Amino acid sequence: MLLAIALLVDGARQSAATSQATAIAEEAARAGAQAADPAALATGSAVVVDPQRAIIEATTYLTTAGATAGSVQIQGNQLTVQVEITRPTIFLSMIGITQLTASGAGSAVLLSTG
Repeated sequence: MLLAIALLVDGARQSAATSQATAIAEEAARAGAQAADPAALATGSAVVVDPQRAIIEATTYLTTAGATAGSVQIQGNQLTVQVEITRPTIFLSMIGITQLTASGAGSAVLLSTG
């Protein structure tokens, strides 16, 4: 019975962690996709997303959000973020499982206007 409760509680925490990891990845992708070239914004010319700045912004968001691991990649005009977070267990630690790892992914299209 105790094992069933442990699986139920920590299983729910795993599901919540997966949702949180996906939300962090999606927000990081959005942060990166909004990384417009500051020179273009200052002069009022066409808005162009700077790919290197997009990677930096997305990576900064991952760090700030507490992701334990992650990657940011750009292919064409698509920015993709993979993230991993860990959360401590409540009941499964009694059998030696002290943390749960959850993964999530998000992507955004790098748009330019002009």
